[in-house]
Amino acid sequence: MRAIRVPRSGSMILTMFLALVATTLLPIVFMAALAASADAHPKSIGETLKELGRPIAAGAERLWARIR
Repeated sequence: MRAIRVPRSGSMILTMFLALVATTLLPIVFMAALAASADAHPKSIGETLKELGRPIAAGAERLWARIR
């Protein structure tokens, strides 16, 4: 049995990585929408995602400052 080599380009690898990231983010977006709909006066999904993303952004800024 011979192994068949499949050529992979950089764009194919990038596309597969982005698909993996997108499927990972789906539950987060769903939970943000669910949390927003549970409020008496729901915020827009953009505001909710910004609020949920603040700790991630702060961690990324600290990491970027440490790298520099």
